[in-house]
Amino acid sequence: LGSERLGHAITAHADRVAVAMCGHIHLAREVEREGVPFVSNGSSYTQKELIIIEGRTWSRRVFTPPASP
Repeated sequence: LGSERLGHAITAHADRVAVAMCGHIHLAREVEREGVPFVSNGSSYTQKELIIIEGRTWSRRVFTPPASP
């Protein structure tokens, strides 16, 4: 969900990271590395995804925005 180097930098501080958000890959993904959840949104040009984070849990909502006038 990003560069390996960034992943190492984040997991080095796993005790202080609740969740790592990654983006711009257009695919909804979730993985866990060394106790840190890495989450990416699955937005595209026609659909948007909202990720709601509450503590160490999250939920996803996918919607289609209204067309531009």
